[in-house]
Amino acid sequence: MKILTRVLALCILAGALAGVASAQSDPEPSKAGTVVVSHDRFEEKANVYLRSMIVSEGNGVQLLLNVHGEYSGSPNAPAQVNLVFMAITLTEYRYSGSCVLNAIADGEHLRFELAVLKSGEIYGALKVQAIGRRIDYSDFRKIARAKKVEMRFDQIEFALTEVQLATCRDFLKRFWDDKD
Repeated sequence: MKILTRVLALCILAGALAGVASAQSDPEPSKAGTVVVSHDRFEEKANVYLRSMIVSEGNGVQLLLNVHGEYSGSPNAPAQVNLVFMAITLTEYRYSGSCVLNAIADGEHLRFELAVLKSGEIYGALKVQAIGRRIDYSDFRKIARAKKVEMRFDQIEFALTEVQLATCRDFLKRFWDDKD
């Protein structure tokens, strides 16, 4: 899996987040993920990214969570954020069309229909797919602020750790209404 992690860093660097713009430096994938902020002083716009959070490894697929939001002028919460999972396999593309993300955040059930945004190969061997959609900021906020989050992405079940939830909350803190 270590080679998958390194190759994924190159994949992200190459812009495989299917339309989510690249920040100045791309972090190495990790269990905790990384929050990166880039500012465009000419347009007075900021992009906030939660990047490369490994949420599941096993059964031949590595699954990473990426989230993107932006604001203009002073920090403020966007209406929506981009939620993108990167699925990396050695053998085949696992997803076609759409799949479902179910989440239980402190007992509240959330359901999102996700679409395959982009598929590609790295070094002619690894299969990488970006699967996601725009979701309401308030829904991601429910996930990030929860004490316990369990998710099922297609058939892959996982729970976000305390460290991962802390990274999600760090993402929220970059917007004015989530400073508390």
